[in-house]
Amino acid sequence: MKICAVLLAAGEGSRMGHIPKSLLMHNGESFLYRQLNSLRQAGTQSICVVTGYYFQQIEDALHEIMHQDGTDKTLIKILRNPAPDQGQQSSVELGLTSINPDCNAVIIALADQPLIDAKDMIELLTAFAQRPPGKEILYPVVKGQRGNPVLLSGVVLRAQQSQSGRMTCRDFIDTHPDLVERWHTDNDHYIIDVDTPQDLERLNKG
Repeated sequence: MKICAVLLAAGEGSRMGHIPKSLLMHNGESFLYRQLNSLRQAGTQSICVVTGYYFQQIEDALHEIMHQDGTDKTLIKILRNPAPDQGQQSSVELGLTSINPDCNAVIIALADQPLIDAKDMIELLTAFAQRPPGKEILYPVVKGQRGNPVLLSGVVLRAQQSQSGRMTCRDFIDTHPDLVERWHTDNDHYIIDVDTPQDLERLNKG
């Protein structure tokens, strides 16, 4: 499969005290680095990172990561959401418009899920590859809770690109339940994100 990804790093981080959550650290690495590394190790061939609030800090960090790792500059593309206050879906839509329509699978990932590693990404991609016929969207469900990342097929990607602006990706998913595979797993990495200082404290204690 040709796998592409949209990594969302445009949020305001208001509950964290108005700081860029993607630059928070866990085990000596930024959340941003950990997510990029997980996506790369899982075989993703292109990653679009959507910035917004704190774009300068995050984009500087991205350039530093690419320089230090010697990352092929065709692997990571940076897109800046000019109106991040319009919410996460505006960043999703921006990212999807930049994805090559030839992709077979698109991972929509959040930059504030630092526990997700390459193994978790590969498990998700394996579940996607083994999904039942007719299912074009997959997301993990852990103990009844909807998780992330979300995976879209190339069919859904092209449908979204052709009708951009008329329906958000989340709306498309919610209005096409017949296309959705809810992949049930006990892996709580898919539902752990960091929104508050208390979340960060629990993460680092764990």
